[in-house]
Amino acid sequence: MIYIGKGIGEICKAPCTLCKCCCDVFSNCCKAIGEFWEPIIANPLGNYVIGTWIGMLLAGAAAVWGISVLGDCLDDDLKSQLSAFCLLEIVFAVIHSCMAYYMQRAIIKGLGGKDFKEMSAKEIQEQAGQTLLYDVPVCLYSFFACAAFGVNCWGLGLESCPGVSNQPHTGPAFVMICWGLLAGGYLFCWYCCQCCQGTASKGGKGGPDASPPPTTVGA
Repeated sequence: MIYIGKGIGEICKAPCTLCKCCCDVFSNCCKAIGEFWEPIIANPLGNYVIGTWIGMLLAGAAAVWGISVLGDCLDDDLKSQLSAFCLLEIVFAVIHSCMAYYMQRAIIKGLGGKDFKEMSAKEIQEQAGQTLLYDVPVCLYSFFACAAFGVNCWGLGLESCPGVSNQPHTGPAFVMICWGLLAGGYLFCWYCCQCCQGTASKGGKGGPDASPPPTTVGA
């Protein structure tokens, strides 16, 4: 009789056991995902890299959708122009994504393998400045990014294609312009914050801006 009771008890516990196994699998998956993204998120410009990848994924998807919709366009010349613009947007998305990761890796490489969390804001700011000013791919990319922003502003003014109810080329262009404004503002603010924190740390450690030691009255 006792074995029958134990068997019934195990059957009753089966849903809980199954639920625990599912929770363990989900927890291990989340841990693996966190470990996979940690080298990017836990380093300088981690938010910039992830935000860029998300924005470029949206822009690329919108460009692919735009090309598929343009199949109904009645104007062959305009269709070719808009299709070329959407293809160019895909190229822009790939380059922006790659350069965001490259910029982060360049800064980390310049830090000499040091732990980012143990470094001062002054050291990070100096290395970021070196990368932005003297790294050749980054310097060339700055001109490319400005040119790509101008192309997207121009793309918003393109005419709509006859036979297509909407303007599919405006989607990727709008996403690219919004990303360009947000990314530029983020990089500027991030660098300024590093400069401000580095200056404050330098002054607090006895630098030229540090306050003089207190003196005893009547000494």
